[in-house]
Amino acid sequence: MKKIIVIVLILLIIAAYLIKSSNNLELKKPEDLKTFIKVYTRWIYNVALNIKDITAYVTKKQWLPENTENITNST
Repeated sequence: MKKIIVIVLILLIIAAYLIKSSNNLELKKPEDLKTFIKVYTRWIYNVALNIKDITAYVTKKQWLPENTENITNST
């Protein structure tokens, strides 16, 4: 469980760095900090929506095999 938490934290830090870099933000400036917070929270929200969509898709899949007669024993 600790490994998963560490991986998630690393991904969040990398995402924050990429958002800061791609938008040329200086986090010491209040207006840049507001922009960073808006973009970062929007990104986290979109990630949560994607996880929800993937989870819904996976739970709707038919994972068990169909109930068919055993062909090898039917001779």
